[in-house]
Amino acid sequence: MATEDLRATVIEVIAEEIGVPIETLKDETTLESLVSDSLEFLGVMTALRAKFGDFPDAWVAHLNTISDVVGMVEVFVNGVVSGRTV
Repeated sequence: MATEDLRATVIEVIAEEIGVPIETLKDETTLESLVSDSLEFLGVMTALRAKFGDFPDAWVAHLNTISDVVGMVEVFVNGVVSGRTV
């Protein structure tokens, strides 16, 4: 999946899950500012896993921003980090 398509899909999933307009989500938006508790965060991660597959739990602990989430999903789906195959 192309990076821009993947980014748009990740943002769409997050916006739908937490009930905010897509246009309010920016790459630098923090997850802490979006989710009110761990159950809401879990709901976002569950929705992303349903869409993209079962990425490792250990990866989730290091997510702080929308950009981090997009990067994690990109690595999981495409096996790519900054243009390099992993």
